[in-house]
Amino acid sequence: MAQARTQAVLQELNPRRKAWVLQFLRQADLVNVKYPFINLARADLSKIMMSDADLHGTMLSEADLHEAQLREIILRASDLTRADLHEAHLTGADLFEANLTEADMRKANLRDADLTGASLLRADLTDADLTGADLTGANLSDAKVSDEQLKAAKSLKDDIKPNEKIYYVVLTP
Repeated sequence: MAQARTQAVLQELNPRRKAWVLQFLRQADLVNVKYPFINLARADLSKIMMSDADLHGTMLSEADLHEAQLREIILRASDLTRADLHEAHLTGADLFEANLTEADMRKANLRDADLTGASLLRADLTDADLTGADLTGANLSDAKVSDEQLKAAKSLKDDIKPNEKIYYVVLTP
């Protein structure tokens, strides 16, 4: 019941109010990865505007976050499996060990984001800005990402070769 009402409310709110609801749910520990009381899978959080918020460990699998403004946000250890993050602004975001498996991150701005240990398995990073992003230990197996994008990343400069296992990142075409 609470989940259905939350989903319905989120569809009706403007981006700033969606951010307030999401922050409240996280602070009340209702949307954590281990025991989510409210599951935000497939939640409409498109164009949400948040910065400097702590949403670590939040369950956001399949959430619609396209065009979201999430600068400097903390989403470490969050589940963003199959989330729609295309054209999202995640400049300086903390995505340490986040699960971004099969996430749509086309044209996302990930400048200076911390993606250390993140799972980007089969993620679509087409035209995403990875300038200065830390990809140490990230899993990019079967991800759609170009050599040029990876060369712009902070932890991988000058180490990129197609189809080669790299100590920090696994690359596949």
